[in-house]
Amino acid sequence: MPRDRLQPKRQFPVDPIVDNTISIFLRSIDCYNSNPSAAEDCSLLRYALMRYSAVDKRCHAFVKQTVCLKFYLLFYDCLTERPLVERRFLDGVFDVNLFDGSYGAGPKEIKRFQALSPLDLIKDRIQSAKKLATFDDVQIKTRSGHYLPDDLPDGVGMRVAAFVGRCRLLTQCVSKSSGVKCVTLCDACTCKRKMLDMGAGRVHELFGTRYVRSSKDDDDDDDDYVAKHDSWSYPATSYWARIVPGVMTNLPRLQFCSLRCVRDYEHELSMVMPINTKGLESHECQSSVKSKVGLSRVVAVSRISIKRNAAAVRALRQSRHAVRRMRSTTLGSNVVEAIHRNVEDMLNIDLGLLQAAASIAESPVAANGRLLPGTQTDWRADPQKWSRAIEIAKSIYVANKGTDSRSKVVDEREFPSWLRKVRDAALTMYPTTRTGDASM
Repeated sequence: MPRDRLQPKRQFPVDPIVDNTISIFLRSIDCYNSNPSAAEDCSLLRYALMRYSAVDKRCHAFVKQTVCLKFYLLFYDCLTERPLVERRFLDGVFDVNLFDGSYGAGPKEIKRFQALSPLDLIKDRIQSAKKLATFDDVQIKTRSGHYLPDDLPDGVGMRVAAFVGRCRLLTQCVSKSSGVKCVTLCDACTCKRKMLDMGAGRVHELFGTRYVRSSKDDDDDDDDYVAKHDSWSYPATSYWARIVPGVMTNLPRLQFCSLRCVRDYEHELSMVMPINTKGLESHECQSSVKSKVGLSRVVAVSRISIKRNAAAVRALRQSRHAVRRMRSTTLGSNVVEAIHRNVEDMLNIDLGLLQAAASIAESPVAANGRLLPGTQTDWRADPQKWSRAIEIAKSIYVANKGTDSRSKVVDEREFPSWLRKVRDAALTMYPTTRTGDASM
């Protein structure tokens, strides 16, 4: 096998095992039609290369510096229709440039390709790879020789070269067509590279889709609701979504060209939204609350929620400062502000429900026969129970919160006017539903 196939952009120490694996893989693709066991061999070699890349940085660097390999991986993954290969542009083609570059002389009639859709392009890649896999060198030259590019690295075989040329021709032909929207730009703020427009793109909804995952590294009880391992992950009909006053702000619908851009965006989201629902509810399982039952638990949960809200305000304020320090962001400042406004309002409504319940729980006589939140850990699981209380609290909050009440930390010694009025409406929010002992 010619050594120029493995000619690196930058020299790294050669690992003989990796070197031989790459060489055998490339040779197996070049001889795919004449080797009965080529499919099985290439599958094992493809898996081995993937595992080698994950061994350490040195092996990964050597695999990446093999200039011909990405063209062969593009051909093989289209040939086998690997289900885990993303259909976005860069993820699907391993950085092989299809929007520019030579595609040979091309066929005589290329206008017939102009009406193809992005999905048609992907289907054609799969069909072309399967057809070329059956051709010998003579057939490739006679039937697909007009697709051979003149700008590929030395050592790329005719089979793979013809495939790359065909992919380039279709992609460039469709991208220049004004009648079909086939190409768009990556929505990542620092990218803006061309990619296939697959339509819907990735949807990251604030109140529906989990969009960040990292390890939890903060054991402070005051701040343990801050998102370290999960994010907002609940349907729009859940308790937390229902208590948002006004219109919920969802994140925009975006498309990204590669997994790297997705991860960059998720890192930004982890800064924008440092709070999660699981953490918000976990504060009610702390030692100061866990030993309480019945009405005493309602009072304890209400008091600790004031501390929770204060920590939440700090976390969101720090989040805004961190986003401002970033040189560029995918989300605009208006979106971030709207999201934080929803969250802060949501936390205030939740606090209002608990404070109103606590004002009743302080009197066992007044609490008799009333269903109150906070008596057990999963009281938010059925938001229908609290529909009346939620609507009353939201209407009072919207009418009385004022311009500076949203982000103001609640002081237990001096409640803001909206919270005092919510407490005054407690008996209306939680009417008597039955006779007998208070809800436990």
